[in-house]
Amino acid sequence: MSFYISLAHGQNIKGEFVLNGHVSSVNKGQVFLTYSLCKEDRYVTITDSLKIDNGLFSFRGMINEPRKARLKINSEEISFWIEPAYMDLTWDMNLSEQFELKGSLTNEEDRFLSEHFNQLSAELSEYGSKLKELQLRKDSIPDDADLNHMIDMLYQNTDSLLETQQMAGIHYRSVNPNSFFIVSTIELALKGFPAKWLPVETAKEIYNSLSDELKDSPTGRRVDIILSNAVNTQIGKFAPDFNVPDINGNYVKLSQFRGDNYVFIDAWASWCGPCVQSMPHMKGLYEKYKGKGLVIIAVSRDSDKVTWKNAINKYGISDFNNVLAEQEPGSWMSGYFNEDDILNKYPIMSIPRYFFIDKNGVVIGRWEEYSQENMDAIDLIFKQSFEPELTDADGL
Repeated sequence: MSFYISLAHGQNIKGEFVLNGHVSSVNKGQVFLTYSLCKEDRYVTITDSLKIDNGLFSFRGMINEPRKARLKINSEEISFWIEPAYMDLTWDMNLSEQFELKGSLTNEEDRFLSEHFNQLSAELSEYGSKLKELQLRKDSIPDDADLNHMIDMLYQNTDSLLETQQMAGIHYRSVNPNSFFIVSTIELALKGFPAKWLPVETAKEIYNSLSDELKDSPTGRRVDIILSNAVNTQIGKFAPDFNVPDINGNYVKLSQFRGDNYVFIDAWASWCGPCVQSMPHMKGLYEKYKGKGLVIIAVSRDSDKVTWKNAINKYGISDFNNVLAEQEPGSWMSGYFNEDDILNKYPIMSIPRYFFIDKNGVVIGRWEEYSQENMDAIDLIFKQSFEPELTDADGL
């Protein structure tokens, strides 16, 4: 731990990098270095090449935050993190992917966290095998109290391990408070982690404690935007507005429904089993309350428009307002950040996610997964909103 702390003080986020390489098994040839560079609102792929001279080469470049890079010689390729620093790479290609990189704290951090991550993955795999075995036993003896208790405990342990695994980058701030992995993990957490793992207030506290240089990095600036929107998706806040084209090319603006309609946002995808499982329930609610002012906006995470359109027809939800989470499907994976995309305004990296917004534009309900408990809660808040006279009579 003291090793990482000692290096942390010398780490830069942006500036010039120098990568000196020594390939002990290749004297001549061509070496290619590929990495991404953030320009304005998207990442651009940079590929540089050099001739190997007596097994040596040296790359130079400017980057504005640490980036994962790929180095390729002939058919062999390795990957590692580069950052604004002097770095020395030693690679014996006879040993395939075994190499040594000195000078990149980010790469050392990645190795440190990966070891922790892999250890937890092994434990999760073991839990998964046990759960599968117990679920098979439960099919034959569903009312066995001891068996059900064992399954519940395994689920709790799995959830705890998942939280620890996914939050590794956040917890790492105790070692290096200026680690790039912290701001990167906050971005992923706000978009898709369960809220109980990283509450928005905790995320704000962590972000505010970061160095100005981290905040001013491309990832840091994205997190600032996402964090502001995350605050506004909490219950009691005005829901972030959006204006995006629907399946027919007509624009759907959230604020256009303010004053007249309750809006239910259903974040889903054709490949998401639990999302599809909830569709009959959503359709039933829509049929029951559409005449009382209910609007459903189905926000799809699909990356293929044809698949998305076929799924809408297959599941009979063409009466919903069907929009995409990204106006350029799959753009998040390629590094494009569109501030107007719903994916960057609402935490819907993990689906299904549900948000219920009242006529004043205020979030009055949000749920993070498909379960009978959540469906019952949605039914209740719909009844309270659309049939207040009945809920009063029921004493609810």
